[in-house]
Amino acid sequence: MSCLICQKPTTSFNYGILSCNACKIFFRRVILGKPVAKCSHTASVPLTCRFCRLKKCIESGMSFQSRDIQSDCATLTKWINNLKVLYAHRKLLILNCRFDGDPTIEELAALPGPLIFQSRPKHYKMGILEWGVLIALSTIDYFKKFNFLNLLELKDQVILIQQSFSDFDTLSGSFKAVELKKAEFLNPDGTDIFLKMDSGVCQVLENNIRCKLVGRMCELKITLEEFLLLTAVFLCNPALSDLSSSAKSILSTYQRVYTSVLLHYCMMTHQQNGTTRFTDLLSLFHSVKIAHQEIRTHYYFCIIQKPNLPFRNMFAHEF
Repeated sequence: MSCLICQKPTTSFNYGILSCNACKIFFRRVILGKPVAKCSHTASVPLTCRFCRLKKCIESGMSFQSRDIQSDCATLTKWINNLKVLYAHRKLLILNCRFDGDPTIEELAALPGPLIFQSRPKHYKMGILEWGVLIALSTIDYFKKFNFLNLLELKDQVILIQQSFSDFDTLSGSFKAVELKKAEFLNPDGTDIFLKMDSGVCQVLENNIRCKLVGRMCELKITLEEFLLLTAVFLCNPALSDLSSSAKSILSTYQRVYTSVLLHYCMMTHQQNGTTRFTDLLSLFHSVKIAHQEIRTHYYFCIIQKPNLPFRNMFAHEF
């Protein structure tokens, strides 16, 4: 018998498949470690390439289960710290940069590396639309640093980004308000996230969007660590429409990992109430979806009042 990854002789069964000890260790280290750079190989899968080896592991059926994540502080701390580094970089982009151009989601997904932002002049005044574009692009750049996104085919990357970035922006904006001890979701400079309308028809809807999710997150007293793990669980969603079977398999593998880590973190920090805490956090997914639908409804109201409202290509799939 031989390892399904490297073909070396083995009789071991690890992470769901016949695999040698070296490939078992590699899979665990990469899944729990830092991002792996995407390679340019198009034909064979050289095992000297970490990216290609990881892809073959997942395609061969390697998969994490809850029992495979140890609930020790060192493992969880390392995992969470990797997410903190990525999220801190996103915050720096939002606070210090701007973006020129009007790319589509397809163009952004096809970029081989991170997005290119421009430094923002010290006293540069950002408009509402420009804030929305910058925040969305910083989120897409954040997504592109996750191993699982780069493992997907371009078509599946586009689907994942299209159906996820707005929800992440809403959740992260609301979490920022929680961090600042604010009652409403605003732009980073404190300005309103909505354009001024002549009529007050949208006022109740706008208040719901600004405040309801923030209120729920305040009620839960969600921490940065919980927020980062929770958004990773939401992002690895194999139930998104039109995904290929390969993409569903990859996302399922990673979602199980992030779900297990979140559960273990809840058990460590809330002990006997850990499972309840875990369930409460997952319930935010429904709250985010409601907020997303309210944002779409608000946009339709705006279009009625201002038919020539400025538009950007990356939001074309939404409306």
